[in-house]
Amino acid sequence: MPTRLRTMVRARPSQPTPAPEGPSLDSIRLRPGAQRDANSIVSFVLSEKINPLGLDPFRFTIAEAPGAEGIVGIVQTVPLAAPGSAELRTLVVRPSFRGRGLGSRLVSTQLEGLAPGTAVYLTTIESRLRFYKRLGFKRLLLEEAPSDMRFEVAAGLVAARLLAGQQLVVMCCVVQR
Repeated sequence: MPTRLRTMVRARPSQPTPAPEGPSLDSIRLRPGAQRDANSIVSFVLSEKINPLGLDPFRFTIAEAPGAEGIVGIVQTVPLAAPGSAELRTLVVRPSFRGRGLGSRLVSTQLEGLAPGTAVYLTTIESRLRFYKRLGFKRLLLEEAPSDMRFEVAAGLVAARLLAGQQLVVMCCVVQR
């Protein structure tokens, strides 16, 4: 039975990011979210104009850079109503750290924390398809979204078209070991 993971990722069209200065990707520490991260997570999410509802710091993986950089990326998964399914949601990487593999590392780490066989669903926009396909996600028909994601898909169809000028996409992968 597939597990679904839906991401409420504010996906903007990819633009080349200049080679960043500062900490290397190897120096960035990934750790589970904690209650002390709640305010930082909300600020991070609001800075990207993402809906801040449903943020539970304990569902997050946090990417932290050494020194004053602090939190440079976050990702959250949310269990769905169907057993063995989840939604990948709220993936945000600070702009100066984009294009370096940190988003992939965050998603991979988050998926590793889920049980094998879990179906993970997400919603995104067309310009982000390649990113998620590289991570093993496959595009679904909008009608194949889990029932508890249907309202979000309906709202996302309008928002994706109006805000990003793109089509909404539903994707899924099954966690393997």
